[in-house]
Amino acid sequence: MCGSVATSKSVALDHHCVWGTGIIFRSVSSKEYYVDLVISGLGGEETKPENSVYCRYWFYMTKLCELMYNQGLLDRQEFLQWLLDAMEKYRYPDDPVLKLLLPLVLQYTDEFVKSELLSRKMAYQCSKKITMLVNDTDAINA
Repeated sequence: MCGSVATSKSVALDHHCVWGTGIIFRSVSSKEYYVDLVISGLGGEETKPENSVYCRYWFYMTKLCELMYNQGLLDRQEFLQWLLDAMEKYRYPDDPVLKLLLPLVLQYTDEFVKSELLSRKMAYQCSKKITMLVNDTDAINA
């Protein structure tokens, strides 16, 4: 299981967990990856987005994260915090990257509610997105 193992006076980290978590976060959260994904996978009309190399890579990485999370190989708190940070990074509700992240956030909603801090952060992010949508609607109607 990921996390720390308490011994008499020292705390030992599971190095496999730290290594796995670091690799996943670095590969998925690189900004160039998202830009390439949006441009080539979601923006192209000639090919289906599902056939894009970047979309296939995204689906592979999310499935890998899910399996590692369920087996305890990812640091759960850090992974959920990463999801919220990624959601915060994309401010506009119509951002294509946000459309990829939201199903992943919804998949782990049951895990978010187990932590008061993460629940508050998620509620704050959702309220910010709803406020932006309401303000945009008011601006269009005015």
